[in-house]
Amino acid sequence: MKDSAVAEIVIGRLKEKNPQTRKSAAMALGKISDSRAVEPLIEALKEKDAQVETIIALGEIGDSRAVEPLIEVLKEKDVQARKSAAVALGEIGDSRAVEPLIKILNDLNSNVRWAAAEALKKIGESAVEPLIESLKDEKIRILAAVALGEIGDFRAVEPLIESLKDDYPKAQWAAAEALQKIGKTAVEPLIESLKDERARIPAVVALGEIGDSRAVEPLTKILQDKNADVRWAAMNALEKISREVR
Repeated sequence: MKDSAVAEIVIGRLKEKNPQTRKSAAMALGKISDSRAVEPLIEALKEKDAQVETIIALGEIGDSRAVEPLIEVLKEKDVQARKSAAVALGEIGDSRAVEPLIKILNDLNSNVRWAAAEALKKIGESAVEPLIESLKDEKIRILAAVALGEIGDFRAVEPLIESLKDDYPKAQWAAAEALQKIGKTAVEPLIESLKDERARIPAVVALGEIGDSRAVEPLTKILQDKNADVRWAAMNALEKISREVR
């Protein structure tokens, strides 16, 4: 039997009364990945007892027609549905999902929040500017920094450098880790940030993790810092850089 005929038969199963049959049909359609299944699957989103499987299938097919319906699912009460919708939107990778996904970085459920951050990472370039703006929001700035680090776009460097001065240590370290992931593009701005006491320790650590020899001289200078924690961080960073440049 040809794949097209199989898809037609399985699409028909989405209307069965048995929820398990509908779940199995949705999962099968995701694997078959036939674009003709998109509209029937969108229609099937109304059936709550097979909704998650339907969402996953739409993500696997990756058709942009599913974006708006999946954005609507992000507003629903069911945690698993919201999480699955975020994942599916990341798989589709359409820029229309960026703002709705940023909104749910503040979701009450941590799994939904992390799914949204991962989805924004996958969407990539079109998410950068909105995520940079989100660094100003106390509720979502940490996850915004995480996503920016994963995307690795140079536009995020200066805003993340500014976040190294955050009064909240977790936000500082999220920014530092993001800058580490962005890598060598961040080295000169990180060196410059060593002049600011608020940013100094996370900047030192980030420079050590990046392992670029340009940081050796600036880090050597702060071995005389009055703060013992800064001196210790600088020694560790220099040791890591020396291993990288051997």
